[in-house]
Amino acid sequence: MTLTQTEVGKAQSTINPKNEKIASLLSSFDVAVQEEVKTGETEKVTDPKFGDRLVLINSSANKMEKLWNNTLQAIIDLEARNADERNETIKNLKTVNDNEKSTYQDKRHTPYKKGKVLEVYNSDQFSYSVDISTNSVIEIFPVNEIFSDIAGDRSEEYLLKRANEFIYKFAPELDVQQLHLVIARKVNIRFPKVLHIYSQSNEFIFLSI
Repeated sequence: MTLTQTEVGKAQSTINPKNEKIASLLSSFDVAVQEEVKTGETEKVTDPKFGDRLVLINSSANKMEKLWNNTLQAIIDLEARNADERNETIKNLKTVNDNEKSTYQDKRHTPYKKGKVLEVYNSDQFSYSVDISTNSVIEIFPVNEIFSDIAGDRSEEYLLKRANEFIYKFAPELDVQQLHLVIARKVNIRFPKVLHIYSQSNEFIFLSI
């Protein structure tokens, strides 16, 4: 791995600091990288876009990678809901598989619903996306899933079958047939169809893959 000051700036721009602590963590990391560039192991490379620049290599790159991972984890912890709320979600996830315990990963946004904030939890087998406004699971997929094979059943019937199986497990009180279903068709992308299911308080999204 190599790290450059440009990459540090890009990383900072992708994380919106919500308080002074997060801004301080990012600033401290930036200072550490600049100091390591001055005193650590570097290599000069020529970039067609940025010209000659120094990149960290070997132990210096490893050192900054470890520091970045620690910084990122600190930011994730700051942005997370409190432990009691997350533990309640983890307890709910055990209804899916009582033999597995899920662990909190981070907060994310979904491109399918503007403004909706999700929490991601991973067990040994599955990754769950939880809508924190309702504490409902709205997405589940194998943790080792690789979205590279675009072949397979993409029919509306297949999506509806998946929806029935999913909702039966996660929201058994709901009747899919009584919910509002919307099939969205997309062109020239990996997921050509998306099934949205709405109820008064729930929203589920199923991708054809």
